[in-house]
Amino acid sequence: MENNPYLGPRPYERADRQHFYGRSRETRDLLALILSERAVLFYAPSGAGKTSLLNAQIIPALENEGFNVFPTARVGGDLPPTVEPATVGNSFVFNTLMTLAGGETPPECLCGQTLSSFLLEHSETNVGEDFFMSSRPPLVIFDQFEEIFTTHQEQGTAVRDFFQQVAAALEALPELGVVFVLHEDHVAALDPHTILFPNRLRARFRMERLDVDGAREAIRRPAEAAGCPFAPGVAEQLVDDLRQVKPQRPLGAAASWGTAEGSFLGPYVEPVHLQVVCHRLWESLPAQSGRVIQWEDIRRYGSLDRALTEFYEGVLEQVQQETQVSERRLRRWFGEQLITPLKTRSAVLHGPEETAGLPNAVVKALERHHLIRADIRAGGRWYELVHDRLVDPILQSNQEWDTVRQTPLRTAARQWSETRNSKLLYRDQALEEALAWATANPDDVEPYEQEFLETARRAEKGRARLQEKLNFIREVPIFQAMSAEELRSLASISRAATYPAGHRILTQGGRGDTMYIVVRGQVVIQRQANADEGLIVTLATFGPHECFAEMSLFDNEPYSADVVAVEPTEVLMIRREPLVALIKRHPEIALGLFKVFSQRLRLADDRLAQL
Repeated sequence: MENNPYLGPRPYERADRQHFYGRSRETRDLLALILSERAVLFYAPSGAGKTSLLNAQIIPALENEGFNVFPTARVGGDLPPTVEPATVGNSFVFNTLMTLAGGETPPECLCGQTLSSFLLEHSETNVGEDFFMSSRPPLVIFDQFEEIFTTHQEQGTAVRDFFQQVAAALEALPELGVVFVLHEDHVAALDPHTILFPNRLRARFRMERLDVDGAREAIRRPAEAAGCPFAPGVAEQLVDDLRQVKPQRPLGAAASWGTAEGSFLGPYVEPVHLQVVCHRLWESLPAQSGRVIQWEDIRRYGSLDRALTEFYEGVLEQVQQETQVSERRLRRWFGEQLITPLKTRSAVLHGPEETAGLPNAVVKALERHHLIRADIRAGGRWYELVHDRLVDPILQSNQEWDTVRQTPLRTAARQWSETRNSKLLYRDQALEEALAWATANPDDVEPYEQEFLETARRAEKGRARLQEKLNFIREVPIFQAMSAEELRSLASISRAATYPAGHRILTQGGRGDTMYIVVRGQVVIQRQANADEGLIVTLATFGPHECFAEMSLFDNEPYSADVVAVEPTEVLMIRREPLVALIKRHPEIALGLFKVFSQRLRLADDRLAQL
């Protein structure tokens, strides 16, 4: 239908005042406090609707009371490119002046001004007469004032200086009023500065999220005003759906603990969720004269899960555009960090640079769009979903998104992660292409896909190394009579090692159970012929494709000589136990070894005869 009276996720503006309902008591009480006090603190949980209340109710009402309300001030923000940082004394004050000026004054002209000088000048200009004779007292509202504690922290004294300038302005302009609007988590940070303000800033108003009566009014009244009311009981049923809370089930409790599927009705409704659901309902309803909205209409056109799913997906799209973080990474963060395996909310601790693996700038963007909220507890800042009602829509959306984007890699990786079947691992060109894609798209790779590719890469390297050993071993004389299958078996039980020049690989008198085959380099076999004279005799020198210590495969006798690497040397080592098992299946290997033994013994006898 046309003329939608519900705003969706955006804050209310002045022009939306006629559609704003559900905050009558808060409007009355906050307005009375501002009229009676010069400095007021207005705080609430994230997403409660502070800005909407100011824009749609408080500011228009203050102007009707005769106040000269300046454009809403913000203390956070970066300097314009035309302004040199050295010319700005206090970034918080400068950002305040830029927002108060409303774009009418070039930023360069604000450098050097104080809050008092600006307000005196512009109050006189706005009123058109002597400021102190004005019947329109000025009022400055600082929205999202927590920015003074979360931005420009490199300016150590800027926070105190800002509060001193506000106090000086209150003293210089006797009719000036100020309202600080901030997230409730930062209220305690104001304490060191309250001494500067009238009544120590004790004039405070806390606004909770929408209660049940306010939520029902916020649903019913806009529809009634637009000529399409809800049927009796329908708005109430929708509010109950919106305030369902799903806690973790106590140990030992029945699965049906609570109301529907373990949930119970909480005391509050998230205003953003209410607006999102009602906005979608109105947009989807067919135009019909005299229509009364029934529960069947909500089920058909205003599905809460569908509306919250679209809200979630819309925020992801916006945050992705703002931060350049991939949608897959965002969805993974929600599904793995903010939702437990039991499908309940989980909280993650805010870190110095990241929060549960997501950059803090991205987390702040998600908070700004009211998809998550912060909670200060246990000395830290914790983030969680704004409401339990988002859990199922997020999980369903993630599953659908992942299903649509299934790829052969994802399918194979998922099957492998479930079965650990090595036959599913990629190899050769398929592995090369998958690794190239993963390198080019790191944020799109799921953890199980990464593990699959790493395992496949290790297996590929193992096969390549095995092939290298196989190619080498088939050139070793004692193994040349073996079949391809036997050679592969032998290569699979060998292990590579490297030694620097001069390294003593084996020591005379030592024991071992390993035969060595030289791959690269050279070793010398030597022994001490005369213990008294220290005479060293070189028995043999071996290079590639030659072996030594083969006797240790068949006896436990001490080594009869030292083996020393003449140059950097790589060897293959074959241990006794797996080789004996192999010889039992292929006796011809033993014949080759015996031939080597006889040659070595004959060579040793010849060398000893020459001494």
